[in-house]
This record gives sequence, structure tokens and C-alpha cells, in this order.
Amino acid sequence: MYINKGCKVIGCEGKHKAKGFCDKHYRQYLHHGRLTPEREYLKLTKCCITDCNKPYHALGFCLAHYKRFIEGKSITEAIQERPGRKSNKLCSIEGCNKKHYAKGYCVNHYMYFKHHNML
Repeated sequence: MYINKGCKVIGCEGKHKAKGFCDKHYRQYLHHGRLTPEREYLKLTKCCITDCNKPYHALGFCLAHYKRFIEGKSITEAIQERPGRKSNKLCSIEGCNKKHYAKGYCVNHYMYFKHHNML
């Protein structure tokens, strides 16, 4: 009678697959010839650069610092903020208080006029 044992790696609760290992550890054994240490995944929410509070993108950096890193530029230099394209314009249709989208109209009016070839 066969009894399904668990993985023989301490702390692993995976189901036995072969040679006493679960699928994950057996693949490590086949690929490396030994067990490799667990890789720690960081649960980052913000950029790792001091005084940068932008959201995490990749490799511990925000998008701006990540791009500088990939391009080989200094990541410790201050990044100049580009002025945002935020606008306080409203739709030009009388009585409509929605935000401007394109050509003076909100999304709804722009799509309506575009659909009816009125632009």
C-alpha cells in the first residue's frame, strides 16, 4: 500500500512528487542538482530611493527611477517633475459640467458628435 508523503524539505507542506520532493523542489533538484535557497519577494509599495514617494514599478524603483536605471543614468540625482497636463476646463455644451476631453467637449458629447459626423 502506497502512502502519499509530503515533501522532505523542512517547512514545505507540498505533496510528494519524486525522490521525496514536492514538484517545486524536485524541479530545483533536476535543474540545479541541489536545492536553491528561497528567493525573497519584496512587497514594495513605494520607490526605494530616499525622499521619493512615488509608487513602486520595478526592481524597487518608481517608473521614473527605473527608466533612469535602465538608461544607465544616475538614479540619485533629483528628477525634475514635468508639469502635468491636468486641466480645469469643462465641456463647452451649456449645462454640462463634466471635464473637458477633446475639442472642447466632455467624453459623452465628443463621442456623440464624432459618431454623428458633426465634428
